[in-house]
Amino acid sequence: MKQRVAIIGAGVSGLSCAVVFAEHGYRTAIFAKEIGQQTTSGVAAALWFPYDVEPADKVIPWALGTRQALIDLARNPDTGVSLIELRQFSRTEEIQIPAWAIQLGASAIPSPSTSLRTGSVENGAAGEAATLAGRPRAERTGSERITSLESFKSGFAIAVPLMDTTIYLNYLANRFRATGGSITENVRFEKLEDVDPKFELVINCAGIGARELVHDVDLEPHRGQVAVVPRIKELSYAVVCDDAPLMYAIPRTHDCVFGGTNELSDNLVADSTTTARIVVECSRALKIEKPNVLAERVGLRPFRRSGVRVEWDRLRDGRTVVHNYGHGGSGFTLSWGCAEEVANLATECQSDALKRTDDVVWAFFGKKAFVIAWAEIPVRSLVIIVAVKSPHTADHDQTTDAVVPKIADVMETQVRASIGAFESHVIVKHNFRQASGLRHQRYGLFPSRRRVITQRTHFPFHVDDAAVIRRQFSFGYSWHKRVRAMFFPI
Repeated sequence: MKQRVAIIGAGVSGLSCAVVFAEHGYRTAIFAKEIGQQTTSGVAAALWFPYDVEPADKVIPWALGTRQALIDLARNPDTGVSLIELRQFSRTEEIQIPAWAIQLGASAIPSPSTSLRTGSVENGAAGEAATLAGRPRAERTGSERITSLESFKSGFAIAVPLMDTTIYLNYLANRFRATGGSITENVRFEKLEDVDPKFELVINCAGIGARELVHDVDLEPHRGQVAVVPRIKELSYAVVCDDAPLMYAIPRTHDCVFGGTNELSDNLVADSTTTARIVVECSRALKIEKPNVLAERVGLRPFRRSGVRVEWDRLRDGRTVVHNYGHGGSGFTLSWGCAEEVANLATECQSDALKRTDDVVWAFFGKKAFVIAWAEIPVRSLVIIVAVKSPHTADHDQTTDAVVPKIADVMETQVRASIGAFESHVIVKHNFRQASGLRHQRYGLFPSRRRVITQRTHFPFHVDDAAVIRRQFSFGYSWHKRVRAMFFPI
């Protein structure tokens, strides 16, 4: 049985991590102050593109891994993920296409004047610019006016995933719950150690909340405000310009997101003047009449000056925590790549903990098939060796054997007070023929041991009666410096 995992935060990073851990068999729960559309993720335009995040050498591999995961999800329309053409523009200079974007098929969008001089007519954005350049604006349709975008000097086009947050966040939450995971809202922790001790592993996806939660002075809020307007049927692609003033128009299934701002502030109150400016600028760039505003939203991008934090640490109570925050304006863009990185770090921490185990509890019973259970916690391993009275070891079912939960119950009541939290994992060893043989081998298995606690029952014992087991067995623990790979294969 896998560890219990607590995820702090229910934005796209927390939900993605929760799905990865739950689908790998971990018993996972999310705790968050806000969920769904109330999170910063709910405010995001959620277009895949690395933005306002460092460092590039780590960000780009995570982003590319996420892109592939999102392309796979786009095959299912119920996920809220689709593929869209992004047109990235500059008002002031010739835009530089990133090397990673060129590898993904990005191509330059020439200015109308350049296209006329060369006489080229191509497919896609470049061809459209050439075709429309000489036509009077009054003769152009609404779609053609948007396509021309004459206010920009240069740009490039690339196909990217787009996540409709009104659908995608619910999809992730439902996918997580389908594995048996739970989401608890209105929860605020003063410190990570406040998480229930039954969760051996803690994943910190608190976003901007990590400033107070772990006192990270490198984390700063980059305020983003957007206006949600009715769907613009002529707009079939996303438009982004990073020059001041920041401008983007992202069409979604049922509406369109106009943006935006990127300022150092933790003010979550929408400013009507800013909304008006956003709508005017987007309407001017798209050459459309100003649409009605359906909603104003504000979110705080968790930008970290020293870069995204994806690393493991140890809490004061000995538990492992893996941090996953500081994604700036790229939470959706890095979500799956970082979630996989977090899972890999957690696995490495567990393996390292088993290699460094120095507190071991032993008990074995009877003979024949031996069951070994251990706890994957930082400095302690609980080892139970149980001989189940089965005529043939091949007939032993380690997941349903009646003795396993009863022994675990006994350990719960008698050992937990001494060694703290533990999680029993069960495997079967067939290479021991007699309990006495194991007893003699224990000295070789633990060369630096002080003492091994060995408990045996008097036959017969009744595996169906937990009370009998509780009377017959008494558990203790002793200290050891090393545990051999024979019992803990990595």
